[in-house]
Amino acid sequence: MYDIYPNSVGFNNTGGYKSTTFTLRENVTFSDGSAWNATVFKWNIDRVHL
Repeated sequence: MYDIYPNSVGFNNTGGYKSTTFTLRENVTFSDGSAWNATVFKWNIDRVHL
């Protein structure tokens, strides 16, 4: 069995949902060992919200 943990620890919406701040876990990596960080997170958010 696997333990699955979300990469985002939490988030906070401000300004009537015009701004969202995400708190990310530190030292998260992909299965190949490459870093999962704010740059990768933003790329994924931008990809979803074209």
